[in-house]
Amino acid sequence: MEVPSMISLISKIMGVKKDVLIICAVVVAMVAAGVQGVKLLSGLCSDESIPEGSTYWNSLNATLADLVQNTPTAANMTYSTNKGVEGDVPAYGQAQCLRNATTNVLPSQDSCRGCIEDIIAKAWLDCVDAIAVDVKLNDDCTLRYQDSPLLPDVIQGERDLP
Repeated sequence: MEVPSMISLISKIMGVKKDVLIICAVVVAMVAAGVQGVKLLSGLCSDESIPEGSTYWNSLNATLADLVQNTPTAANMTYSTNKGVEGDVPAYGQAQCLRNATTNVLPSQDSCRGCIEDIIAKAWLDCVDAIAVDVKLNDDCTLRYQDSPLLPDVIQGERDLP
C-alpha cells in the first residue's frame, strides 16, 4: 500500500482530516530524528561540594583541560592525570573514549575530543559543584575526577544524577 492511500485509509478510520495526519507524521518524524542526537549522561556525583574560593577549582580546571587535550592521543584513548599548583588541593582525573559496541573500533581523535568536551559540559550542568564525579556519556566516553587519588569505582558519599 502506498503512503497516500494509507493516509486516506487512516483518515477515514480515525475521522481525522488528511492534513492533520500529515502534520502529525512530520512532527513525529522530527521528534524521532531529534531523539537520535540526544546525549545522555549517567553516573554519580558526590554529595560533597567544592567550597567557594577553594584552590581545588584551579586544579580541577587544569586537570579537565589536560584530559581534553591528551585523551584523544593516549593509548586506547584512556588518560589519567592530576594537577595542582603548590598549595592547591590537587584534582585527579581520568577520561576514556570508548570503542563502538558494534564495530569495536575507537572513535577518531576529533570525535573523542568532542565527546570529552561534551561530557565535561554536561557534568558541570548535572553535578554543579560536586567535588567528585564518575559519569558516562551515552556509550561514547567516560569521565572521573575527584580530590583524592583515583581508586576503581569509589566515590564517597555519592548520589545518582537527577
